[in-house]
Amino acid sequence: MSSRAAGPDELRDFYERYIAAFNARDTAAFADFFHLPVTIMPLGADDERQAGRPPVMATEMTQLWPTLPGRWTQSTIDEIRVIADGDAFQPRDGLAEVRDRRPVLQVTVTRWAGDQPYEQVHVLYVLTHEHGRFGIKAMVPLAMAHDAEGTPRP
Repeated sequence: MSSRAAGPDELRDFYERYIAAFNARDTAAFADFFHLPVTIMPLGADDERQAGRPPVMATEMTQLWPTLPGRWTQSTIDEIRVIADGDAFQPRDGLAEVRDRRPVLQVTVTRWAGDQPYEQVHVLYVLTHEHGRFGIKAMVPLAMAHDAEGTPRP
């Protein structure tokens, strides 16, 4: 599961192409953005029954296509932050990195119903470089906001 060094522009382009495939509902192209198995850490809930819930290990692509409400028309990117850059980690004097950094993206996306936003999600994506390409290996939802009609999902 080694990764190769990638610049911020390449990683942003990766995510923009991912959202384009998602919006086009192109399941074949969408699948190319993952490296199975993919670990998904559910967002915590106030419901005590959810406490201690283990991560989901998606081993098939059918587990990765989200269930979206019928009103969903598209998702747009609000922000992409590349985490594995020089600002995120600087080795101490006398220490040197001997491996490529793991590429990680912190992304905020809005989901739309026509021209009305109904949900916004903030997610951490951990990528790997396998088989000559980047792919999502883990997804960690960090925060979620929804409109009055929405039902928060874990």
